[in-house]
Amino acid sequence: MNYTDEIFKELLKLQDVINKIHFGENDVRKYYFGMLKSILLGYYHGYLSFETGNKILINQSMLEALKFNPNQLQLLTQAFSSENSNHTYFSHHHRNLIISSWSAFETLVTTVCETILPSEIKTELLSFQYDEIKKKFKLEENGEMRKKFSINHLTHVPMPRKCNKLFSFLENYSGSRKEDKRFLSLFGDFRNTIHTNFIYYGSKTNEYQFGETKFIFTPNKVVRYSFNSSTPYSPLVYLNLVNNLIAISAKIIFAINFPNEIPYSDLNAMK
Repeated sequence: MNYTDEIFKELLKLQDVINKIHFGENDVRKYYFGMLKSILLGYYHGYLSFETGNKILINQSMLEALKFNPNQLQLLTQAFSSENSNHTYFSHHHRNLIISSWSAFETLVTTVCETILPSEIKTELLSFQYDEIKKKFKLEENGEMRKKFSINHLTHVPMPRKCNKLFSFLENYSGSRKEDKRFLSLFGDFRNTIHTNFIYYGSKTNEYQFGETKFIFTPNKVVRYSFNSSTPYSPLVYLNLVNNLIAISAKIIFAINFPNEIPYSDLNAMK
């Protein structure tokens, strides 16, 4: 299977989604898909560079035309002939795909929640830690404690909490909220393990079925994959995860009943 072609097909699908979005360029509902397109392009270029490098190595005319010196040629050969180097190379791109895609999704969810959720719901999200302490220890209301234990911005509120609130405000959501929220839990857990070299530090064992792949999260152990016997491991599992994240994102965006612009607040700062 040519993975570069598969990635390119997904880029075309994503572009088709972007073409159907009527929001302004600065609206986070459109800007989000632009971020995803850049992420997928980087993933595509990673695979394309690997394939190109391999083709160069077996083409004497190209090697002569590029005029590599002996040291450069030796490094190039080592990079593409070492199984360990290949594994590290692709692992880097898989990690970046998952982390960057989830970061873009977090930006979308946080920005949308900031704009469309009522102020009392946002206050509830920001003060959830205090409310949990108050409930557990049966405390009376204390303004100073509420202020001390409240979070200063929604970006620091855990994603499951924000997603649950956001889903509750989506009246015409076209998918299964239960299944899609469970997938988001899988993606979030998997993304978190990347920061700990794929070791899961959650408090309980979780198993998620996604297509032909079962993800097994056991506390203090490396996350495991269990594949259907007829479907061996494929790096496309990472691409498929992101594809489903994109699909859920689109369902969220098209279910938001908010006619005004939802600006991506930091856009001007990056120009």
